[in-house]
Amino acid sequence: MRNADSAFYCGTAAEIVVLESLDNAVFKKDWEESLGYIIQQAYQCKVQEKEFRLQQQIA
Repeated sequence: MRNADSAFYCGTAAEIVVLESLDNAVFKKDWEESLGYIIQQAYQCKVQEKEFRLQQQIA
């Protein structure tokens, strides 16, 4: 886990919550740039019965 780019916790009440660090090791990526963020957005759309569209940004 210490070499992970990002991490999140999920649970019924919490849904998906970002972890900023683990054992004082800060994750490398900003949350908004991580795969976890995309999963969070997709899940929120599912819960709210909204359509989710993955938008890829090309730099």
